Amino acid sequence: MAFRYRPLLWEDIPACIRILAEHPILASRFGTTANLVGSALASAWTLDSVMSKAFEERLPDGHARLLGAGVVGFVSDAFLACLKTPPYFWIGSEVTRIRSAPMPLSFERSTQNRQLCGRA
Repeated sequence: MAFRYRPLLWEDIPACIRILAEHPILASRFGTTANLVGSALASAWTLDSVMSKAFEERLPDGHARLLGAGVVGFVSDAFLACLKTPPYFWIGSEVTRIRSAPMPLSFERSTQNRQLCGRA
């Protein structure tokens, strides 16, 4: 079995949501916010602080089968403090609330630079 990754494309989003909805563990963790994953990705798509990849399996016939996606982003100091304070919670469902709450993802390049240099 050969795996590869590539940038996540807009066309991949419906398949990723379907994979999430069918997953026995992740679907329950996201709960009612699973249907918001697409809009959350759309909101974060243009942010410099977010990177997303699609993971695929190469098939013998040369085609690829999408296995899922990975999304990485810088978060705000306030959101990180919430993550580190009990009671702990699943981050995925919180990030899907981007449209209805203050965005936990950091989006200023100056903020990213301070975080990378340890001066946040």
